[in-house]
Amino acid sequence: MRFEEPPTVAQRQFDESGMEILGEKTCLRLLHDQSLGRVAFIDDAGDPVVLPVAYRFRRRRVYFFSSEGAKLRAATQGARVAFEVDGWNPATGDGWSVLVKGVCRPVDAGEMDPELGLKPWLRTALRPMKLIEIVPEEITGRRLPTGPVAPEWD
Repeated sequence: MRFEEPPTVAQRQFDESGMEILGEKTCLRLLHDQSLGRVAFIDDAGDPVVLPVAYRFRRRRVYFFSSEGAKLRAATQGARVAFEVDGWNPATGDGWSVLVKGVCRPVDAGEMDPELGLKPWLRTALRPMKLIEIVPEEITGRRLPTGPVAPEWD
């Protein structure tokens, strides 16, 4: 993982829980460098669902495959979704998370980028797979504070 040049202490921004707010370049680099994330959407019954997907991030878009089911139905309806990718080092306690909020849609065969290099995670699927695109409306990221974290009960 590569991060942009660390800001000076005066430039760093933190959210209300004490997590560092990542800059856009860092968020985009982390999305680009990973290959497994989670897509969250509301299913047909109105329940929230979060599912892992193999993905690629290209041209500020998230791409993944889906067979028939709730993910594909959400995409064909232009649903608002969330997509999350993260990393954590248990030895150091360092970690980060990037969240993408946007709209998903199926990608037509004529729109597919042959250089995308994405393969479906479930390669033994009996149903045809469809490429799905998430068009981001917002991309944000947070980094856990470095060093030891005091337990809340102290």
